[in-house]
Amino acid sequence: ATVSSQCRDQRCEQLFDRCYWIWIFSIVFWFIDNVFCDLLSRDLVAFHVPYLNYHGTVWHIGSCMGIYYFFHVLLVYMLVEHHKLNITMHRFALVFPYISVTELSKKN
Repeated sequence: ATVSSQCRDQRCEQLFDRCYWIWIFSIVFWFIDNVFCDLLSRDLVAFHVPYLNYHGTVWHIGSCMGIYYFFHVLLVYMLVEHHKLNITMHRFALVFPYISVTELSKKN
């Protein structure tokens, strides 16, 4: 939270919030799978719902997305706060953020 509180850019805060909620969501599904693994793998099939192994899918994909978002939090912080560059944040497929430097000259 230190990086996001020091970053005065709203985009940094938004990325950090999404990163936080992705990690919470992933941890919750990891916990559910660990606690209810036998029940889920046995009883979901009875309702014709495939067991997706929530640890393997939600936890691993979520943790990768959380790391990806946190990398972008650090990137925005470095570019905006330390290098004083103007940036634009874009999204690919509405999920994956990417950042471009809009001007090579530093902002005042």
